[in-house]
Amino acid sequence: MPKAVELPETIRPLLELQAARLHRASFYDDAKALSEGIARLIALARGEAVAGSTSRRPSPNEAARYQAEGRIKVDAKIVHGAPDGWFKPGAGKAEWFKDIDIGPEMVVVPAGEFTMGSNDHDSEKPPHKVTIRAPFAVGRFAVTFAEWDAADLPHKPGDQGMGRGQRPAINVSWEDAKAYASWLSQKTGKEHRLLSEAEWEYCCRAGTTTKYAFGDSITHQQVQFSEGEWGSANQTVEVGKFPPNAWGLYDTHGNVWEWCEDNWHADYKGAPQDGSVWQGGDASLRVLRGGPWSGDSDDPRSADRFRIRPDFRDGNIGFRLSRTL
Repeated sequence: MPKAVELPETIRPLLELQAARLHRASFYDDAKALSEGIARLIALARGEAVAGSTSRRPSPNEAARYQAEGRIKVDAKIVHGAPDGWFKPGAGKAEWFKDIDIGPEMVVVPAGEFTMGSNDHDSEKPPHKVTIRAPFAVGRFAVTFAEWDAADLPHKPGDQGMGRGQRPAINVSWEDAKAYASWLSQKTGKEHRLLSEAEWEYCCRAGTTTKYAFGDSITHQQVQFSEGEWGSANQTVEVGKFPPNAWGLYDTHGNVWEWCEDNWHADYKGAPQDGSVWQGGDASLRVLRGGPWSGDSDDPRSADRFRIRPDFRDGNIGFRLSRTL
């Protein structure tokens, strides 16, 4: 497939009609969605009624039932698993959407409360309650090279021989991540952005209170990290290789550090309690979360924090986006 920048602007939208992306972790669900989508298009072209088609408007009774189930309506181009585009926040990998085919797949996370931080390190103290007052969407995966390479952006990050495609985009600075979010927002007409640090930890924990979203220990069957010797894992892995957390988010532990919007603060004294971006602090540094492929088991903890300059590019650093609903 050609990249968007290689085509005349008038026919670039055709790229969005050429394919559906399949992931190893959800191949059968993805293939089912593709085949059902083709069947719907054929039926619509014939003027036939299509059961469950996202193109029809639900009846008032159906809409009332969706709302009673705690679902929210999401305006998206591609919808998987959510009836008529009504999403159940926290439904996990069963429901996701995309605003454009060449963009990231998103899930809806619920509003709620959680305890942010830990007593393991000074930078994670004091643990404090944070309230997320409204659902929002977040990428199922870190932004991949395939998604980055499809965007019309000047920076062309190197993969350091690890491979591109469905591996997370690396060698992208905080400024680069912001540029991608801005491009995607302009392309889709929706607000895509980096997560606040509080939102990031909330999504990573997915309702858990343990060191990791799946308990107090990790293995190489769950996370890409380096055990014993720094850098021994050698490289990133394709997104979706490991199981997701309860909210359908993959690789929030390990693989790459992920940029957050916030300035760096040495600890949580005075941190906002509403999940918003924390301004002030040291504006020369930005927050990283999630831990890299090269780090040990301490780095991927849900509460672990790191910081670096916003113009810094490295083979351990990628990013994930959220979308305001």
